[in-house]
Parts: sequence; C-alpha cells; structure tokens
Amino acid sequence: MTSHPESFESLRERARQDMHNRALRSMQESAIRSMRESAVESRHSSMSDQERMGSLTPCYIFDVDSTLIDVSHLLHLVKGSLDQFHARAEVEAKAIAETIHTANRLYDQGEQVIVLTVRAEEWRATTTRTLMRLGVRFTHLQMRTNGDDRDDVEVKRSGLDVLRAQGLTPYAAWEDNPEVAAMMRAEGLTVTLVTA
Repeated sequence: MTSHPESFESLRERARQDMHNRALRSMQESAIRSMRESAVESRHSSMSDQERMGSLTPCYIFDVDSTLIDVSHLLHLVKGSLDQFHARAEVEAKAIAETIHTANRLYDQGEQVIVLTVRAEEWRATTTRTLMRLGVRFTHLQMRTNGDDRDDVEVKRSGLDVLRAQGLTPYAAWEDNPEVAAMMRAEGLTVTLVTA
C-alpha cells in the first residue's frame, strides 16, 4: 500500500491552524490574567471597609447551555418535553472547546469554578454527567430550585447572592444570555458573552 505525501498546501494550512490555536491559547491566558487583575481592582475599589477586612474567595462563573455545551440542535425540545431535551443532551451535547478550556485552566490554577445554570435541580445528575462527559472541571454546580418560575435574570441574580452568602466573590462570568450578562455587569462582574 502506497502512502501519499501530504501536499504543501495542506502542510501549510495545518501549520497555520497550529499557529492560530497557539495564539488563541496565549490570548485566552492573557485575557484570564487581565480579567482577574481588573476584577480584583474593580471589586476592591467598590468594597466597603468591612468587606475588605473579611475573607473573600474569588470565583468564576460559567453558564451551561450555549456556553459550556452546544445544544443548539436540541433547543426545539425545550418548549416541549424537558425530559427528552435532557436525555438527549446527556449524550448528544457537544463541547464548546474555548469556554471549557478557560474553565479548566482556571480550575487547574486552583480557582473556584462555579457552574451556575437555570436548569432545575431535578436535572442535577443528568447535567453533571453531561459536563463530566465533555471534560468540564468545576468546583460547584448551582441550579434553579425545582418549581422556581422566575425569569433567568432573577434566578442568576439570586445565584450570585447565594454565592456571596457562602463567602465567595464572583469576579467574572461566561454567559450566552445578553440580559443575564448585562445584569452581571451591573453587579460588578467582568462578563464574556459567549456566542457559539
């Protein structure tokens, strides 16, 4: 069996893609450092003296659907059967590699990575299995209380309050919902709007 040598064009394209991926990783690492420094300065300047004296643990928040995982091909099921949506998402959801890479880098650096979702608590096991299958590393999964029918913005605002009550200080978030992102910015977080 004869092997065909790779064409110059395909070698050049592969090299260009490798350089692009390395540059992207470098930019992500730089952006994380910059966001961390900016968030610390921003949060510190808006803190009361009492808050500065207390022990505050920074945390980084990631949404699930359309932020860490791509379920775009299943969204039509949300209006119908959530059972079917979650069952299929568990096996069919795809990774959003850039966001997962960022979450995992933060986690590997010892940071508190919080997955904050509007998915209901009843879907915890399914959601956890999906995240684990796609290689997402996180510290805590915070979910909507079963039966909570508030809009996503209010659920996420309450989630931030719960984190603060637990001694965590949300510094940055990755979110796909522009309304939630705007609320988080108003709450003092640096927000990356994910458009998958």
